[in-house]
Amino acid sequence: MDDDPLLDRLSAWQAAFDRGAEVSPAELCRGRPDLLPELERRVADLRRVAQLAATPPPADPDTTRPSAGGGPTPAGPPADTASFDPGPGGYEIGERVGGGGMGDVYRAHDPQLGRDVAVKAMKPALAADPAARARFLREARAAAAVRHDHLCPIYHVGETTAGPFLVMPLLAGETLAARLARGPLPPAEVARVGREAALGLAAAHAAGLIHRDIKPANLWLEAPTGRVVVLDFGLARVADADDGLSQPGRVAGTPSYMSPEQVDGRPLDPRTDLFSLGAVLYEAATGVRAFAGPSLTAVLKAVADASPPPPDAVNPAVPPALSAAVIRLLAKRPADRPPSASSVADALARVVGPAGDTDTVAPAPAVAAPPPPRPAARWPVRVAALVLLMTGAAAGWYAIRPPAPAPSPEPPAAAAAVEPLRVVSFEVRPWRPVAAGGTDVRPLPVLGREDSFSATVADFIDVKVTLSRPAYAYLILFRGDGADTVLYPQDDADEPEKSAAPHYPSKRREALYGLDDGPGLWAVGLVTSEDRLPPYREWRGSHPGGPWGRHPAPTDTVLFDDGAGLDVLVPGRPATRGSRGEKTDINRRPVVALVDWLKGQAGGPVAAVAFPVTAVK
Repeated sequence: MDDDPLLDRLSAWQAAFDRGAEVSPAELCRGRPDLLPELERRVADLRRVAQLAATPPPADPDTTRPSAGGGPTPAGPPADTASFDPGPGGYEIGERVGGGGMGDVYRAHDPQLGRDVAVKAMKPALAADPAARARFLREARAAAAVRHDHLCPIYHVGETTAGPFLVMPLLAGETLAARLARGPLPPAEVARVGREAALGLAAAHAAGLIHRDIKPANLWLEAPTGRVVVLDFGLARVADADDGLSQPGRVAGTPSYMSPEQVDGRPLDPRTDLFSLGAVLYEAATGVRAFAGPSLTAVLKAVADASPPPPDAVNPAVPPALSAAVIRLLAKRPADRPPSASSVADALARVVGPAGDTDTVAPAPAVAAPPPPRPAARWPVRVAALVLLMTGAAAGWYAIRPPAPAPSPEPPAAAAAVEPLRVVSFEVRPWRPVAAGGTDVRPLPVLGREDSFSATVADFIDVKVTLSRPAYAYLILFRGDGADTVLYPQDDADEPEKSAAPHYPSKRREALYGLDDGPGLWAVGLVTSEDRLPPYREWRGSHPGGPWGRHPAPTDTVLFDDGAGLDVLVPGRPATRGSRGEKTDINRRPVVALVDWLKGQAGGPVAAVAFPVTAVK
């Protein structure tokens, strides 16, 4: 605790809090009593954040089921009959059919035009705030001025004593969220949905609107045609608005689909919607979220720092062209994403092809990977600050760490330097038999995350690596019995293909590697090269020996060594990154020696994840 004594103590407090333990500020400030008053104040802030995070939001659209009312219906009690009075508009209000954080949606009838409509009324508690009320009206009127086949039209914007409201068509069909609950979409359908959503966003962006909350629950699939309609501009704002109603530093959106600039509370431009669309299409193509985790902390960390494996590495049915297009949308830097929603629509149209063929088009150009992840030990404090921003209580954070400076102008993508080859992520995941001796297995968390810090000899593993750009690579398993075997490419007689996502299993996807070669310390090593590599059996024959052998395994400790530093991951504590020179610890010495040996055999970056394998209890 010497880099930043206050932040380190805050991290330690939240790490204990997250695992259900309690440590007092006084205990943390032993030897530094001067920090106690400030630490007590910060801990009080973090407790308030935890209370706010534990309070369920009103009618979160992500936890509701769709209806034909242009929005979701609460999954709990039956819809209530409305008490909303639309005033002089003359709409006949029926039952409540949905709602979200900003307002409630009611089925209604327009007697003057003889049609059923949906009326969205701002929540009274929000409408009581004059600034929020003015923002709602301003943005609703701006959205009403935009007409497009893939945007939900707004028929009317009005205001009553209870608050403002808007009138929309009553749509038949379901949200994309409801559709994805039944599984991923076929690749051609992913591209079609993405293209139509991008066309709608292009029209909104051209009118100066940024949606800021693109997610599956806000994309409607209209029955019976499947036409995509972008819903709910409840968080939208007018780009470059300077009326003081849209406040910088406030974070709004749904965490799993936020852009990194939203997470950081930085100024937004239309490219924030493109990142969110990429997260939606990733989920539509693979059936899993690009950024997920067991807590808000984990999700926000993933959005800001993690790069998901390409969709075609998760779902082999996804063509490379579509996978590359989605990954480009998920670039951390806005400058590395497509320049506009219309260009996204054009790219997805080329991916699909004239007859829905998704296999005939070359992949989209690769983009530079994000900068290296920030140290994990800083994350509990940083994420707590983000939640404070989300709840409007940002003052405490700025007292800890000043806001990030405005980003400098970004150079054109064509002028950018070639991204250095580096390891972005390295994941080893155990799979455990559902029943002893059975063939069915279930995935456990990635080693080093949640409560996953060891495996057993009955378990199996898969491995996923993300590189900053394509390269040739081997994934080598160093076993507890001292032997080694290649995982990628899956056959030692095959030459590795150039890839930004080497992974195992890669050839026989039903295969997982069993850890039944004995307990002890195991490791997965990564070797990369800019130049083509021979089959592993040839490479290993010309690189004999090595430091690996039988080693005792540390209890519940995962080690990650990338040749520059050593991460030590243990339950209940933030990751610690230390010097690789700390070789006196017998448990760390083998992985450091292994990486040093790999560095001497390879022309590119190397890394290793070491983990304990125990006997079945």
